[in-house]
Amino acid sequence: MAISKADWDLMEKVAAYYESTKKTPEELKEQRENQRLRGYEPRTDNPGSISETASHFKMTRTKVTKILVTMGSYTSPMVEEIQKLRRQGLSVKEIAEFLGVSLGMVSSYIPYTDEIHNTLDPCDHTAKVREYRAYERMQGQRTNKRKGDCDMENTDNWKSEWEKEKRMSYREDYHRPMRVTWDNLENMLPEDIYKAYQEKQKEIEAYDKSNRDRFEKLIAIPESKLTDEQREMIEDLKQDLGIYPGALNSRNNKELEDISGEHIPFEPKEIMRLHLELIGVVDESDIESLKDYGGAKDGVITRDMIVPANIPLYALHYAIQRAFGWQNSHLHEFTLGKGRQNELCEGRTEEWLKMVGILFRSPLMDEDAQFWADDYEGGSFRNWLRKKYTGPYLSQCHEEGLYSCLEDMKDITPETEMNVAYMEEVMPAKENDNSDFAKVKFIDFAEFKQEKRLYSFSGKKIETIKFKDYPLERLALVFNVNPFALVERLPLDSILCPGWDRLHDNYPESNNEAQFIEENTCKTISEELEFIEDKIRAAVEMNEDSPFNQVIPKPFATELIYNYDFVDEWKVRITASWNCADLVEEGIVDQSTLDRANIKCRETYRPVLIAREGEMVMDDVGGLSGFANFLRDINPVLKDMASGEKVTAKQDKKEWLEWAKGQGWKRNDSSDMSLM
Repeated sequence: MAISKADWDLMEKVAAYYESTKKTPEELKEQRENQRLRGYEPRTDNPGSISETASHFKMTRTKVTKILVTMGSYTSPMVEEIQKLRRQGLSVKEIAEFLGVSLGMVSSYIPYTDEIHNTLDPCDHTAKVREYRAYERMQGQRTNKRKGDCDMENTDNWKSEWEKEKRMSYREDYHRPMRVTWDNLENMLPEDIYKAYQEKQKEIEAYDKSNRDRFEKLIAIPESKLTDEQREMIEDLKQDLGIYPGALNSRNNKELEDISGEHIPFEPKEIMRLHLELIGVVDESDIESLKDYGGAKDGVITRDMIVPANIPLYALHYAIQRAFGWQNSHLHEFTLGKGRQNELCEGRTEEWLKMVGILFRSPLMDEDAQFWADDYEGGSFRNWLRKKYTGPYLSQCHEEGLYSCLEDMKDITPETEMNVAYMEEVMPAKENDNSDFAKVKFIDFAEFKQEKRLYSFSGKKIETIKFKDYPLERLALVFNVNPFALVERLPLDSILCPGWDRLHDNYPESNNEAQFIEENTCKTISEELEFIEDKIRAAVEMNEDSPFNQVIPKPFATELIYNYDFVDEWKVRITASWNCADLVEEGIVDQSTLDRANIKCRETYRPVLIAREGEMVMDDVGGLSGFANFLRDINPVLKDMASGEKVTAKQDKKEWLEWAKGQGWKRNDSSDMSLM
């Protein structure tokens, strides 16, 4: 959306206040004298105070800097260099890596163009979120005893604590289908399929009983008398019975039912462990701040959660928001990462085109369509999020349907002609080497020939090429949105290929399980088409673009990237495993915790947090680097400060904490399993 008049007026006020904080000629003279006495080279400019301006307007310094850059009130050689690289088409991340600075710095030095975060003219959802935040602040002292804040080791009440949540998961909702239970299974399945299913279950139970009998006989043998073959057999039986440390998806159902005291629900059939890690360009001081003040012992903020394996990306988005503390106030997308998308498409736009509507969203999709589930109207924001990530799941985003996407792309074929303009810039010939420069030619502008917007090519040499010859890595220039954003109706287990007992990157390359992951992940679009070509044909022949008539692919990735807030550039790296042997081995969780989380996930049909490292974060703080700055601001080192500096630091701390509270931030001391 365009910058509103209210926002523009605010920016003018910020710029004017910043100008008013500049020193008078007398103050400037005194400052320069002091700098000379201390042996410093006196500053020749007269900057205002960004900190004072931020404090006055209750904004972050990052946001004030961005406003000042937008208004032309603040510049520097670094600002000019960043804006030059931005004009050349480099992303914020690429600029940060090229210059060796933080993402937060790059973001704050790029002017606002079409949207201001924390705007005075917010969208409906953001306005409702803010309204509820204000409502919460007005409540004064709220009860400290919240649902779920119980001792999970107390076996008398651990299960009763989520009975209310369990009932919530069955509540009817406009985009949630009926849940299949053991009670209605017979009515949900055709008679022949239901009987075949019953017979299969009897076979599994008989097989498990036979294995259990063998296992109990073997473990009754004294350790000193066991043969190597018997020891190996015991380990194999533990795997078959799902009774080894870290068992989750392969956990024996009978064991879970004994713990639960009731039948484990029919759905979800499978559950998966996710590891989520905040990633970004941060410097050493940021890492130290995250360690010292952010509760992240290695300087990395992470979450581990158990999710229904069929949770779609649109619902996972809401779960991630809750797990990290965001308020769903900005845009988001799921991607594969630059290297993987190039590998999947074999570097060809022609291959990308085949997967629009199947793996990738249509870049021509109605911009409001992605908000189809954002219906927050006040009340408990936490409960609203829970409703969104509770199954069973059904996406009603019509624009992500196969037919809709095919309609969007009907005028684009591999042979479609494009107008392309190039630009040359003098750049370092080698990465991180500024001693050798060369002219680099890159695409500056591109459009489909039938669009006939040639005024955009004024003064530039135009070439006409076919779409199939256009470079995949510059495809984002052709569209207004990221063409590699994934379709969010897709179930997670149709995208990610998890490790068996641990995350995929924790397996040695020679390991059989690593080989299993390799063999069960589609490497290219050609491989994917071998698996789903018949499904595509069947979906088209049905001539119905319903949520139930969509193509489900074979897993094609071992990690996902969740991008949130395209200015602050929060990024979450997501990997998965079917079981959690690594967490148990590292002492992060025990089997008892896993079993309880397993039962809760199946009974409530929603994600369950089992481990976290690091504080909750927040919106509009300037990304990961900005959050590290915030932690430093609220944890000032007072020891070596003069008395006046201490007063200022304490006041700054108070104001930043008040601002953070308004952003919905608080140190969350809920137990992991009750957080979501």
